[in-house]
Amino acid sequence: MTFTAGKAGRDTRSVRGLVWLAALLAFCGVAQAADASPAKGSMWDEHPRVIAGISFAVLCQSLMITALLVQRRRRQLAEDEVRLGNERYREVVETQHEMVCRYLPDSTCTFVNDAFCRHFGKPREEIVGAAFLEMLPKEQHRMAKEGLRKMIETQQPYPHEHTIEIDGKEIRMEWVDYPVIDEKGVIKEFQSIGRDITRRWHAQEALRQSEERFSGVFRGSPAAIGIIRQSDGRLVDVNPSWERFFEIGRDQAIGSTPVELGLIASREAGERFKIFLESGESLNGFEQPVNLPGGKLRWMSMTCVLIPLGGEPCFVVMSSDITVQREMDEARQSLVQATRLAILGELTASISHEVNQPLGAILNNAETAEILLKSDTPSLAELRQILADIRRDDIRASEVIKRVRTLVGKHEMQMAPLYLNELLGDAIRMVEHDCQRHGVSITSEYALNLPMISGDRVQIEQVMLNLLLNAMDALKGVPLSNRRLIVRSARHGGMWVETSVEDNGHGMSPAARERIFDSFYTTKEQGMGLGLALARSIAEAHGGRLTAENNAGGGATFRLMLPVHDE
Repeated sequence: MTFTAGKAGRDTRSVRGLVWLAALLAFCGVAQAADASPAKGSMWDEHPRVIAGISFAVLCQSLMITALLVQRRRRQLAEDEVRLGNERYREVVETQHEMVCRYLPDSTCTFVNDAFCRHFGKPREEIVGAAFLEMLPKEQHRMAKEGLRKMIETQQPYPHEHTIEIDGKEIRMEWVDYPVIDEKGVIKEFQSIGRDITRRWHAQEALRQSEERFSGVFRGSPAAIGIIRQSDGRLVDVNPSWERFFEIGRDQAIGSTPVELGLIASREAGERFKIFLESGESLNGFEQPVNLPGGKLRWMSMTCVLIPLGGEPCFVVMSSDITVQREMDEARQSLVQATRLAILGELTASISHEVNQPLGAILNNAETAEILLKSDTPSLAELRQILADIRRDDIRASEVIKRVRTLVGKHEMQMAPLYLNELLGDAIRMVEHDCQRHGVSITSEYALNLPMISGDRVQIEQVMLNLLLNAMDALKGVPLSNRRLIVRSARHGGMWVETSVEDNGHGMSPAARERIFDSFYTTKEQGMGLGLALARSIAEAHGGRLTAENNAGGGATFRLMLPVHDE
């Protein structure tokens, strides 16, 4: 702009100079005529009107020339401004990434920028002068004409999107068309600015499909699913399975908390719910009782995942009804307890012997101490030894009673690292007296340096007691002098420890071998047929297995495989 103003100033000074020059020439002509010789008479005197007319004509011509020069210069300056503006406009248009296209109401292209040409892979000469409708698929012509009609009627911008195919690829385009209106309010042409939004479109399409899949899974899932906002614990949405299970309509549920809906069974559960919301942690298989309308109590297994939905974190809570499973587990626990009681019934003599032995020893030691104290010089060393023996026998009797109480009481499975050989020794001690009464010789063969196993001590001991009692029962038809049991432990591969109970009885018949672990199947006259079935379920609950096979030389062997404790 500085350059243009300076140039205009110089041109103005030139015009002014021409005006002064013309005026000076006219003045000189008049002065010369006035200074002519008086003798002959001056030109002015002889022809005053002619000279004045000539002078005026010269002045007018000078002014006209000056005006023409000024007009010409102004036009040149205006043309320079327009040219400069066009150059700047073209520079801006050509250097931007958006595609720019101008076209007439009949869709004839009048201008396209380089970005437009690059995107469509065509030179400018091929596009300008052609109808842009030819570049669109035929099925989009109607939409393009409708857009033209709207712009002509409303003289407002027209945003739209469409898909075209370029070099075999599907391209998604976003355009905004503007009517170009002159000072009379007439539409001269249209300008369209577009951009390639293929990536964004694919991302949005993938998001839409993902949301549709989520919605399909959400609505059609048999699991009760609720979406809970983390900030306030209120339900954002629930699926039909949730409505059916909780017997609460979706309209009633949305916007309420589980506490407000009365689903939380206790105050403690409500506090845990608040802590859970604040933690933001996921849950997997969390079991929780819930109250249903009408006072029914049901058990749910819940899996919760925190994900962003609608710009804020929400928990997706998937719930499965495990009430029947819980009832079956409780029934199973009752059966396990009943089986343990049956085992204890069979071990009554052994338990009595286990308790009576230390009690008898305590009595004998106490009587001996009394005799020593009656002497004039009792031996303190002997008395200390007697007291130590009494303490040891008391602990022994207490351990027996403790094991019996553990077996009798209800017991939830508690996994812990265990030494298998130690556990086997405890089980053998509990049946040792019964073995002596029935003339059974029991031998233990333990592998040394066994790794620890992971399991519940009470339940594994129950399995071992059941196997030992069954083995003793299998020896009833064997002569007293030949009844033998062998309890072994061994390392089996890198991840397993095996214990086996081998007897030299008559073995299992083919029918019994097929059904030996079935519930309610028994070969005993007074048996319930639950011991081995429960033993196998306990083994499987520990990630192990229980098998049975006949020995080549007679009798049978039961093998319990348990995984090594993973530190």
